[in-house]
Amino acid sequence: MFETILYLIILFFALIGVVDIIQTVVLRLLIPKTQARQIVLLMLKTDDAEVALRHAVEKTRAARFSKREYILAVDCGLSAEMLEVCRKLSQDSGCVAICKKDELLPVLENVAG
Repeated sequence: MFETILYLIILFFALIGVVDIIQTVVLRLLIPKTQARQIVLLMLKTDDAEVALRHAVEKTRAARFSKREYILAVDCGLSAEMLEVCRKLSQDSGCVAICKKDELLPVLENVAG
């Protein structure tokens, strides 16, 4: 009985590994090999802005093959405390720029390079 349960657990984790390898290979084959920078525009306007920004950062990190992806977070009326939290996350991640709505065009031109 114990051996059967152990076998099923090992089989489960092996299947997870195989699925991850297949997903990585398929994504590498389907993503075009371009040098263009991809910019994710994220509008931050509610108190769950930190969660949205963390999600975008983790999604960018999960795309191991995409090193030219950048997140541009636009402050659309965040509280001072939430803006400070988002700025700290921006500094820690290295792939996020935060700007106000009226600064969007100059920052976008600068980031797009």
